[in-house]
Amino acid sequence: KFRAIHQRVATYEEFRDIVKASHLSPLDRKEMVDGPRKQPWNAVALQSASVEQQSGGGSGRDLMCPGEAVLSSSSSVNPRSAQEFVREWRRLKQDTLRQYRLMLDIGGETLYSFFKVELGTMLGEMLLVLNEHLREPEDNEAVSAILSSFTRTSRFKLTVGLLSKRERKAVSSNSHWTVTCMYP
Repeated sequence: KFRAIHQRVATYEEFRDIVKASHLSPLDRKEMVDGPRKQPWNAVALQSASVEQQSGGGSGRDLMCPGEAVLSSSSSVNPRSAQEFVREWRRLKQDTLRQYRLMLDIGGETLYSFFKVELGTMLGEMLLVLNEHLREPEDNEAVSAILSSFTRTSRFKLTVGLLSKRERKAVSSNSHWTVTCMYP
């Protein structure tokens, strides 16, 4: 458990999996065979995952995007604080579509309450994700509300001044964003 704490994992689930696997010992050379695995890597975690699925745990909500397959998110509730949002954001780092849907689900006012004091580096990351996935006209109103909430945060002008070239390019590629973000 002490070793798992020092791994600096992003979520409790990752920490829990490390602790569950702590009973495992390293493989010997003769145990490593190039062939099909006869035993799952972590039987304890595999058993608990199947129990959770049978009891109805796991994915709480499905995220849909027009023309896309159903995306299942592992969190059943929206984040209730900036810390929970950042944790969820980092967990979804490899899936920008889910990050986009997370922002739309939460909405501009809630994001404002989370980042009222300062957006910091999150502004650039969120602008890149919004720029990448804003394709549907029905999302325009929600994205505008999110952008508007960003402009009301403290130190917004300073944060905009610290955007990277790539993040600035994302903002300047959309003329509405340029007006909203550069001239609040």
